[in-house]
Amino acid sequence: MLVKKRLFVCRSYYHIYCAVKCSDKFSQTTILCIDYQLDKKKLQRMKERIEKIFSNIKVIISTKSYKDVKSKLNNDYDEIYLFHWVVYKMPEMYIYMRFKNSIFYMIEDGVNHYGGIQKSIINKKIYLKYLINYLLIRRKDLVLKDNVKNIYVTYLDKYPEYMKEKLVLLETIFNKDINEELLDIFEINIPRIDNAKIAIVLTQPLSEDGFISESKKIEIYMETVNELVKKGYLVFFKSHPREKTKYSFSTDVVVLDKDFPAEILNFTGIKFNIAVAVSSGSLETINADYKIKLFPEFFDIVDYNTMNINVRDKLKNII
Repeated sequence: MLVKKRLFVCRSYYHIYCAVKCSDKFSQTTILCIDYQLDKKKLQRMKERIEKIFSNIKVIISTKSYKDVKSKLNNDYDEIYLFHWVVYKMPEMYIYMRFKNSIFYMIEDGVNHYGGIQKSIINKKIYLKYLINYLLIRRKDLVLKDNVKNIYVTYLDKYPEYMKEKLVLLETIFNKDINEELLDIFEINIPRIDNAKIAIVLTQPLSEDGFISESKKIEIYMETVNELVKKGYLVFFKSHPREKTKYSFSTDVVVLDKDFPAEILNFTGIKFNIAVAVSSGSLETINADYKIKLFPEFFDIVDYNTMNINVRDKLKNII
């Protein structure tokens, strides 16, 4: 049987998670990790563990410089997978131009991937994206190019009509037999919890991405944790990998390492009684009895300076 040679261009731990989950014995996978937003020491350890566990996966660590990427890639890839659906950023631009005769596949960058950009009125990213795409590839969206075969997403109905014929459910290409291996790759060791009400708070890089101030973000998450503790919950706190904020809790809170995708928690055997986030797409995949989005329409906001989240009111009806 012909072995397919695949290249995944990854900028986050979630991307690496997806790349590993997509691997199978019929493919030779190369994971290109762009390290500018990742912990380099952890990334190196992860590379070593992945290559030790999976003989068919090679991990390449690179900067986003096209010269660095160019020196580390060969010319022999049948399929190329991108999480950033753009060709005006490096290294995606370089990779698309260099391998334009290959078949491309797009994977959503989390459940909120497309909606977050579509509804971002404050910086009008979507208009800029369309303009640059027209100039570079004569299409308003990279997914419309003939060499883009499929777009892998979580919810088909969240995407515009012009993408419909290429949309495929992401879970259909995931290898469901490697969950234990993923726990090893990301060094997940969750303490055993018995006879306790358990909650988890999932954060987002809301200040890092310029939506609200860091102080406002901290206020929202601290109030959330405090309300849950008052209600008798043991709270797990999971920061987003791209966050730079250092949180400090006076109460007894289990602070998880931030350098892994929240989806990995589903393989630990823990079922949370309640999971809370501002609007994180990870909330939709977490194993919890009750899931609360404090502000589901966060990306619809026109003026973030007037935004008000009443955390106590949102959590008042939970047991």
